[in-house]
Amino acid sequence: MTALAKPASHSKQSHQDRNECDKAPANMIVRKHVGAIQIFNSLTLLQRKVFAALLLNGYDELPNFSIISHQIPIGVLSYLAGFNSKNTPYLKESLTGLVTSPVQWNILRSDGRAAWAVSATLASARIEDGVVYYSFSPELRKRLYDPEVSGVLSASVTRLMKSSPALALYENCMVYAEEGVTPAFALPDLKGLLGVAGNSTYDDFGKFKDKVLNPACREVNRVAPIQLEPILNRSARKVVSVAFAIKILGDGGSDKMREQADPFHGRDTDLVTRLQEEMTLGYGSVVKLFEQHSDERLRAVRDYVVARFQEGKVQKHKLAPYFLRVAENATPESLSQKQTTLTLEARKPASEKPKDEATLAAESAEAERRLQLQARLHTAEARLDALDSEQRAKLEESFRQQLAADNKLIYDSLRKHEFSGPLYRKLLIQHVAAND
Repeated sequence: MTALAKPASHSKQSHQDRNECDKAPANMIVRKHVGAIQIFNSLTLLQRKVFAALLLNGYDELPNFSIISHQIPIGVLSYLAGFNSKNTPYLKESLTGLVTSPVQWNILRSDGRAAWAVSATLASARIEDGVVYYSFSPELRKRLYDPEVSGVLSASVTRLMKSSPALALYENCMVYAEEGVTPAFALPDLKGLLGVAGNSTYDDFGKFKDKVLNPACREVNRVAPIQLEPILNRSARKVVSVAFAIKILGDGGSDKMREQADPFHGRDTDLVTRLQEEMTLGYGSVVKLFEQHSDERLRAVRDYVVARFQEGKVQKHKLAPYFLRVAENATPESLSQKQTTLTLEARKPASEKPKDEATLAAESAEAERRLQLQARLHTAEARLDALDSEQRAKLEESFRQQLAADNKLIYDSLRKHEFSGPLYRKLLIQHVAAND
């Protein structure tokens, strides 16, 4: 692969760039598949960050095979991956590498079973009108969504990493954070995981330790909410494998770590997604709204603004500021009566170019599509809850048969949990909606 140019410093981003970056996904926690984490290839730092961001963005859509392609604005991707959104040649080269470079990965399950596979990291990628469209291969997306073998990573930590080995080490060690220690990685495997297996310079363990292993540990310890300590295993005085002792920083252990990484801990995360997707609100704005208002009030404001939009009283490009104004000033009575005297002036940066009619029409159509989708899901949920026990059992049997045929990995994982829990309910509701 051609050597990549050094990315432009993101510390010099423009005001517009920062606004774009503000639209980050609501949930900054990504459950990343162990197979995806244990990638054996010399991925660059940006490629690793981009892949993590693309997985975070498209994760909830992975089990829905009617969705072939995922999409993410370049501004959001640049925020999560920590690079300048205007450096598109750099991004294009990294995406090309993810599409064209074959990777090997190990699949390690809780019962000790192991498997090996090879694939391109991305099946396809394209950039159009400031949006990255991408897809995973069908087999890979099945494995990526396997709940049994996923680890919890924080995108807010990932984007701060400055070296590919450090990011790879963080990803692998986080899988075992709750256990307090990783398995022992054979030295060739560890070099492969950290992306230096093909470099003969590191055949000497001393050089590998000084130039790769120790710097990676120091960076993880500096940036992440964990502390790593290598455990060297020797045979005949020669290092043959390395494990890592893991200490979670702060009180509360892994639960506290997840809470700190997710500002919406314990709140209505479906509402978070709706405010971003339907109201076009930025990530920072949504965080502030949740700090200032209850879920009940935000849902009432959202319902009010949706009604005004459907009546043609609010334009698509004014939804975000209108929502913020209503949330701040509207009384409960005005929201329930769907009446208000609030007025809104469009506030656009002087440097922002006005959108043409075609763009506004496309955005309005997309917003309407998302509203209709949410309405179908709510209708499907109501239908599901209204079924009697016999009807419910028949429906679930049909759903499980289809799931077993479409995605055996998810089926097996759900079966081990006796077909219960939020993931099972979510997929069941989607099944009802798809068969209306």
